[in-house]
Amino acid sequence: MKKSIQSVFIALTVLLSGCIPASTLIPPTFTPSPTFTPSPILPTATATTTPMPEGMMFFDDFANRTNTKWSESGMIKDGEVYPNPYIIAGGNTWKNYSVRAKIRVISGEIDFGTIAHFVDFDHYYNCQFWHTQSWLAIAGENLAQGNHDFLVMNLNDYLKLGESYDVRMDVQDDVITCFLNGVVTATAYDSTYPSGKFGFRVINTKVAIDNVEVYKLP
Repeated sequence: MKKSIQSVFIALTVLLSGCIPASTLIPPTFTPSPTFTPSPILPTATATTTPMPEGMMFFDDFANRTNTKWSESGMIKDGEVYPNPYIIAGGNTWKNYSVRAKIRVISGEIDFGTIAHFVDFDHYYNCQFWHTQSWLAIAGENLAQGNHDFLVMNLNDYLKLGESYDVRMDVQDDVITCFLNGVVTATAYDSTYPSGKFGFRVINTKVAIDNVEVYKLP
């Protein structure tokens, strides 16, 4: 038995003595297959619209040269309004709102104003400013023939060419109020036209209108 074990041991010794030492073994190399990396899919650009503040019904700063918000958009270029137009926007059911804008008088007779509760060209409320007077008109049938009621108030200062003015017109229920540069110029009470569009009116005057805002009143 001992002799058999010794023979096996001697045989293994001889066999192992012919092996390559472990430190000299060269590990196999592995070349990875090329991988495909897809190009990222970029999101499609979409136009975003900044939401209007709460309570605001309308805004226009006339930054869009092809403005189409107004009924007489052909008369407007970069906010400039030419003699004798009405420019109207909004909806027929709009009511209880405040119209605000900055108006610069460029040339002409200095006769400009704001319109509210516009039904048609014969029926609307109008805050009009002319030289040293503020007119609050309630337009009726045959306006061209003078068939309208109005309240005339004197202004503290002459309106001047080249100057800019903050105009505002509020219609809340049956109360109509005109403002110029933050000062109330006229107030009237009337319920003839309970709703309607808004706009601006100039007579033989060229003006530049900017930052038109309409706010809902409670």
